[in-house]
Parts: sequence; C-alpha cells; structure tokens
Amino acid sequence: MRDIVHGDANAAQGVFFFTRLALVGFIGVLVLVGWGGGGGGGGGGSICPSIYNGTYTGQFIYEYQTTAIPPQTVTGNFQLTVQLSCVGIANGIIAHFVTSATNSDPYFGCQGGCSLSPNSGSFFNLPEHPPTTPSNPSERGEGLAIQFPNKTLLVTSNFAGNLNVSADGRHLSNSLDPSIENSTWGAESLSLPPKYFLPDAINIKYKSWSLTKN
Repeated sequence: MRDIVHGDANAAQGVFFFTRLALVGFIGVLVLVGWGGGGGGGGGGSICPSIYNGTYTGQFIYEYQTTAIPPQTVTGNFQLTVQLSCVGIANGIIAHFVTSATNSDPYFGCQGGCSLSPNSGSFFNLPEHPPTTPSNPSERGEGLAIQFPNKTLLVTSNFAGNLNVSADGRHLSNSLDPSIENSTWGAESLSLPPKYFLPDAINIKYKSWSLTKN
C-alpha cells in the first residue's frame, strides 16, 4: 500500500499533458498499421504473431515527498501484468493490443484483472528489430498505453530513445535517458472531475518501470 500525503496540483497538471501527448503518439502508430478501432488491424502480414505476443509482468516505481516538516521522501511501486496480441507493423514499429491487464494499485481499479477490448485504447508499440542500443534507439511512439475500465490511463514515455528492449524481446523497461529521469511513465484520470494518482503528494517522480515476459 502507498502512503497518502498532501496534494501537488502542478505535478498532476504536468502528468495530464504528458499522458495526452504520449497517447497521440501511440495512436499515430496504430493508424499507420491500419487499425480502425474496430478490433482488427490491416498491415499485420507475416509479422503477426510477433516475438512479443504473450504475458509480461513487472513493476512501476515512483517517489514523492510528504508535507511534514522536515519533508519525508517516500518510495512506492505497483505490479502490472499485461497480455499482448500483435496488430501489425509500420515503419519498423510493431503495434500490439493490450487484451488484458492486472494492476495491484487500487487507483486503476483492476486489481482482480480486466479484459480490454481493441476499442479501449490500450496498446504496446515495440521495435521490429531489437535490441535497442545507442546506435539503434527506440523510435518515437514506442511504449505502453493502457486505458482501464474506470477511465484511468497509464502510459510510458514514448519519445525516441525512451525505451529499452532486450535482443529476445523478453525484457522491456525505460531507458536511462536523463531527460526522462523522473518522468519515465505517467498516470491520469480521463473522468470528470479527474482523480489524481497521488492526490495528496508533492514532488512526485515517476522513477522507472520494467516488464519481463512470463
């Protein structure tokens, strides 16, 4: 369980813009592979099923400060499990639907597991030719986005070079790019009025995430 302390509206607003911008990048890749939002994908061809098809499990880690005097730094995490199914490929990026997810944090409302339809806006875009390296960095638009049934959104930073992928595609994580040191992922509510991931925390840092294929 994570502790709850006092709120940081500026941090929450920053995550709002980050997650919406990331979502636009993800959807752009899906349009390229021929996804129309109706449960199918053109352009898959022989690439599907991909090496990434299957189940991944891992952790998302965050850090924040309390409003105590002096402030205390708190580190928390939650576990995520996702099932991936290949949609298609475009420009070296393989798009996958996230067909189911389990998230241990109650904010996302999916502790017991959730089935996700193609229309849910949940997908994981990954490189056709792993591993990612300094000379073969991840492309813009590669990463994870999940819209949970309770209208919360979880995304990873998806600018070029933000994603690490092992040669066999079994290990996925944020890169060590210093520009995303404290923003490797983000969480947001799409409902109105929105609810914030850590409504009573200050100086929130979205430190890291990693997923490994089962």
